[in-house]
Order: sequence, then structure tokens, then C-alpha cells
Amino acid sequence: MTTVGCGRPITPDEPRRARSPIVADDSLTHAFDTQLEVRLIDRLELDNFLRDREIHIDVADGVVHVTGEVWTALEKRRVSDVFRNIPGVLHVTNDLEVSPLE
Repeated sequence: MTTVGCGRPITPDEPRRARSPIVADDSLTHAFDTQLEVRLIDRLELDNFLRDREIHIDVADGVVHVTGEVWTALEKRRVSDVFRNIPGVLHVTNDLEVSPLE
């Protein structure tokens, strides 16, 4: 017989204790969202067409909400396409406004 773990075995007479969760709050989820947001911002900064636009990002549970202004509809679509290809992004809500340069 192979035993894995370092705890002692539970006998059938012992009452089982309720297991406490490893993370008691949503801090792990928030840390993941923060890390994802940093990756999204880095990706925008690397894009020659999007780096100078007024784009704001909010991430919650892997869902990215994008607001701000871009100059063309192509840029708006590009933001969604770029973000969808980043691991960890589950959905992109693109509420960017298109305001052509005067």
C-alpha cells in the first residue's frame, strides 16, 4: 500500500473536521486580475497604433472592460482582437468611442 501525505489517518470513530479554504477571501482572484491588467497595459504600450490612445482597462474575474477613445473603428476592433489573444482573458467588453482626429 502506498500512502501520500503527512497527516495521520482518520479512524472511522473520529468526527471529520470541516476544512477551511486555502484562501478565505477573493485575494487570489484579485491578484490574478491585477496581473492580467498589467499584461494588457504592457500589450497596449507595445502596439504602435494604440499606445498614444486614451484607453482605460478594468479587469474583473478575467472579463476585460475597455473604455476611452480611439480615432478609427479599425483601432477599436484591434483592441478587442489584441486582448482576446492574451491568456487569462475570458471576455472583452469594448465600450471605446470612435472620435476621428480633427
